[in-house]
Amino acid sequence: MNTSNFARLKELFRRAAAGQELTIAFLGGSITQGSLSTQPGNAYAFRVYQWFVDTFPQSKFHYVNGGIGGTDSLYGVSRAVTDLLMYQPDFVVLDFSGNDTRNTFCQETYGGAVRRILSWPSRPA
Repeated sequence: MNTSNFARLKELFRRAAAGQELTIAFLGGSITQGSLSTQPGNAYAFRVYQWFVDTFPQSKFHYVNGGIGGTDSLYGVSRAVTDLLMYQPDFVVLDFSGNDTRNTFCQETYGGAVRRILSWPSRPA
């Protein structure tokens, strides 16, 4: 995977500037879910979504939060379609940093989640 290719992100910003309807989506564990946030609007996922709304007021954005506390990338890759990809996201944040351990197995399952997301027909950034 080429980590320096920003083509999808540039296309996302172009579409947002053009006023298109876009879906901003997140998949992860409790941090993504917003656990321990003082209020729902303080969760990082909602703040990223809100940045898009504020930055591109001409566009309509949909918010999908597929965060479930206590889950790792193994469980995440198995629910990627039902909790995230079925909404045809245009932008995805993937975060299992709190629950994955530093071993080859988690690297493989996280990589599997990344590949599944990047190969989805909506071609999310």
